[in-house]
Amino acid sequence: MIPEDILKIIHNKTLGSKELTLKLLKLTTNMNRDTIIEIFEYAAIANPTMPMLKNILEEIRTEQADPKQLITKLVNLNIQIANNLKKLLTQETSIVTFSRSQTVLEVIKHLHKEGYIKTIYVSEARPTQEGIKLAEELTKEGVEVTLCIDIYLPEQIQKADKVIIGCDAILPDNSIINKVGSKTLAIVAKHYKKDFIVIGDEYKYTEPTKVEFKHGPVNEIYTGDIGNIRVINPYFETVPKDLITYIITNKGIIKVK
Repeated sequence: MIPEDILKIIHNKTLGSKELTLKLLKLTTNMNRDTIIEIFEYAAIANPTMPMLKNILEEIRTEQADPKQLITKLVNLNIQIANNLKKLLTQETSIVTFSRSQTVLEVIKHLHKEGYIKTIYVSEARPTQEGIKLAEELTKEGVEVTLCIDIYLPEQIQKADKVIIGCDAILPDNSIINKVGSKTLAIVAKHYKKDFIVIGDEYKYTEPTKVEFKHGPVNEIYTGDIGNIRVINPYFETVPKDLITYIITNKGIIKVK
């Protein structure tokens, strides 16, 4: 049986795929292999838009990798992504980002120390508001952050040099899956002729047939008592490749358009 504290983490919808994966790896460090596999099998089913969980599970099964090894590997992948991304940046770059990506957080922290990042524009990311957490984390690292409501974030793209987001999945045609709102930013970035850059590591790759979209609870949007209101609360969407300028992974830079 999966412990209750781990179940709560698996079903925490404010966590991105890498943050969730790292939390599970840290919690399972001293568990036996069968239990680790059971936990990751359940997590992968509960979070079908996060192929990282399935890919990590496959590595645990086939290569018998242990959690400590995988934690070290995932941390190092962030450094490799940062080193690839900085080839597209100048000193004191201003960036719009969205939601809260563990990869974006760690990459920005790394590049800020090297002088590549000056200002970050981020929105709250309703309904779960994980963008506020990202704003707080980056501010504590000394990054200059502007936080705004979601609907105003496209306006900030005019001020910024580039738009950089994480992703939950990278599809074979270089389209990506990420939190709802990402496509709007990509459309606006294209309108203002700003680079729209997606960062993610090798564990984010998946086949489109393996991705299932789920909606969040409607009470995150509406708690009133007026009937006949159709409420939808999608968490994820696909951003087509023609809206993406670059995909940056630990293996290199992919120019998409």
